Amino acid sequence: MDRTEAKAILSAYRADMPDIDEAVFAEALAMAEQDPELAQWFEDEQNFDEIFAGKLADVQPPADLKDKLLALDPDRKTIPFPEQSAPEPAASSPIPGQRPWWKRSSIISIAATVVILFGFGAILLDPSQVEAEPDLDQYYDRIGEHFARDPKLSANVSDLDQIRHQLNSSGLRAPGMLPPKVDALAEVGFGTFEINGKLISFIEMKGDDTFCLYLLDKSLGKGRVPDNGIPVVFQRKDLSIMAWQGPENLCVLIVRAPVAEMDDLL
Repeated sequence: MDRTEAKAILSAYRADMPDIDEAVFAEALAMAEQDPELAQWFEDEQNFDEIFAGKLADVQPPADLKDKLLALDPDRKTIPFPEQSAPEPAASSPIPGQRPWWKRSSIISIAATVVILFGFGAILLDPSQVEAEPDLDQYYDRIGEHFARDPKLSANVSDLDQIRHQLNSSGLRAPGMLPPKVDALAEVGFGTFEINGKLISFIEMKGDDTFCLYLLDKSLGKGRVPDNGIPVVFQRKDLSIMAWQGPENLCVLIVRAPVAEMDDLL
């Protein structure tokens, strides 16, 4: 099974489906656990489905929809369209065994389509509800997955001032003053990756292990990371993370090591 086949199968997966046959999805789900790119796609797909389903649940059909459907011409048994140039044949009696017009699948489909399109309209009027900005925990997950893939550097640069200059000249986030022990780590280079269409800059550093410093919008840390510059340190899966508010950025330093190694940088 390749990634395309797995996506086709997983696009139909809903964890809350009644009587779901997990065996049908087992191979694709297992593949998603091993493939970070597929896992990210699957997470985005499930998030979109949840938001979309919530939107549809909130949709109220037009108040006069029932009246309009019931007002359809019962003799013609169809929705009236503009008259054609050719004369219409006279209405005939219902064919024996024919379903009443109000039970026909075509009418039911039209009514369902009206409701669905109404729901699409509500979403299109407020697209931010579909592509909601990820919260800080989701950013931690995204940059953790990026770090786990051994990210490629845009440039190998060992001087932090030069890295600052190149990031600033490219219109990207650049680090300000760093905590002394973080500043003492050896710079290797820098690069970028994308989250929700936004370029996130990062700097790779070396100590006893490989570190990556990610630079995010300060607003993401509001209420989560002290605004006085004091770092918070915690473990997330197999990664140790230090986060602090710089003058212009929310700085997130990541290493794959016990949290004690990050504590040593405080």
